[in-house]
Amino acid sequence: MHGAPGGAGGAVGDAARLACLGRLASDAGVGARLVDLPTVPSADVLTWRGTTPTTTRTGAAAYADALIVPSHYAAMATARAVEVGRGDGSLAGIDTPVVVLQPGVDERWFEAGKRRRTEETKTAVWVGRLDPDKSPLLFVRACALLGDADCLVVGDGPLRASLARRGNGTTRFLGHQFDGLADVVAAADVLVSTSVFPETFGLAPLEAAAAGVAGVAFGVAGMNEHVCDGVNALVPRAPTPAALA
Repeated sequence: MHGAPGGAGGAVGDAARLACLGRLASDAGVGARLVDLPTVPSADVLTWRGTTPTTTRTGAAAYADALIVPSHYAAMATARAVEVGRGDGSLAGIDTPVVVLQPGVDERWFEAGKRRRTEETKTAVWVGRLDPDKSPLLFVRACALLGDADCLVVGDGPLRASLARRGNGTTRFLGHQFDGLADVVAAADVLVSTSVFPETFGLAPLEAAAAGVAGVAFGVAGMNEHVCDGVNALVPRAPTPAALA
């Protein structure tokens, strides 16, 4: 299984989805292992969680019956990383197919939050790991331009302290919300994703749709497969605070 563990926890997040896939594999008597593809698609190394990184020809691809990825973009990135050369979905020199299995969202998880939404204050929510790959500073800077909107950041990471200083009181940082994340998202007016680096899938727009709130995302990489500007999300003109606001 290929993905990036993390997220804000609870039922929404890469870690939870991968854990679910792991349980399903276990119930079916199939071995499963989480493999993390580096951000740079041309990298020739896959990291097996809990082990020393190994080259793909002697690592994950050599011992797996299939590599499961969340998008066609991820499949292409995986193909480049493991030097797919046949054009038939197999890895060059290794008969290992790459299978696209796109994740989904159970909209029932957001029902309680929907019932609590009010029109009094407009609320924008950002959910994810507070690290450079997710570009959370874009959200913080955009919030400074929104006036009286209630801007919430759900999640934690190495950038939290510096973001809080830059936010200068315009953004509230809620940390991890393991039990209340669905309520926070569903009670918002807009769920914002600021990833400008390649996302293997990017679940935030689907979470917004399931919660019945507006979604804003840049639609990069894997997000392009399910984000349609003006239909199920709004795509900013440029990766700038002004365009995001």
